[in-house]
Amino acid sequence: MAFIMGKHRWIFRALKEYPEGYFEVCSPRNTDLEYLSFGYLRLKPKSSFKLESLNEEVFLTPITDSGVVVVGEYRWNICKYDGFYLPRNSSCLLINSGGNVLDFAVAKAESIIDAEPTLISFSQVREDPLLHQVVGDESCMREVFITLPPRVKACRLVCGLTFSKPGNWTSFPPHEHGDIQEEIYVFIDMPKPAFGIQLIYTSLEDLEFIDIVRERDVVVIPKGYHPNVAVPGYSINFLWILCGRKPLVDRVWGKVNFQPEFGELKWKIAK
Repeated sequence: MAFIMGKHRWIFRALKEYPEGYFEVCSPRNTDLEYLSFGYLRLKPKSSFKLESLNEEVFLTPITDSGVVVVGEYRWNICKYDGFYLPRNSSCLLINSGGNVLDFAVAKAESIIDAEPTLISFSQVREDPLLHQVVGDESCMREVFITLPPRVKACRLVCGLTFSKPGNWTSFPPHEHGDIQEEIYVFIDMPKPAFGIQLIYTSLEDLEFIDIVRERDVVVIPKGYHPNVAVPGYSINFLWILCGRKPLVDRVWGKVNFQPEFGELKWKIAK
């Protein structure tokens, strides 16, 4: 059962088929988020799409295949799980030159600064011990990749990927950061029959949200503890998108409040 937050929603289920072009999933218009929006951008083979950022910064993550990003005279090849940061008042041309459908996860947030378009290579993130960590004890061990780290100049967004071991918990011990950051989880690479269970709560005695999550589902986390767990034999994998409430000041990584009952566990870094 999915709980409803007033007139707003916690979860947005995957569609059977996404339209070509940009499809907005959630934003401050239909959730309790204040600054953060998310959508999917689909390019069919041999097609292109011009994306304009207007007054928002945009972070793009290919989640199915590789493509090309063009900004002015600059051209980047962008591979699965690479990140591309597009600052406000900018535009880019996204090209699918391959033979498969190319889907991007698209995070957007209101921005007050100017910055440079930046490609963050997933292969380089994987080799950087500050951006790629194996975190947690045996039952909650997972790989965490920070694909838009604070070191890249931006206004509000910090983004990354988490891949669990089969049957494991992630985002554990439970933590929250609603005073400084809102968040979205986008579940990826969980082919059927894989699924997980997502919780969001401020008190275990009165859960705000608990439900099954599958590939391409999107969960909104404006506040509260938000652990999740995979079913045995399968992983729970997701793109996480953090958005600072205060521009620049709240654009941090790892500044969280642990649930007191589990706080002594902290985040053990295994690698």
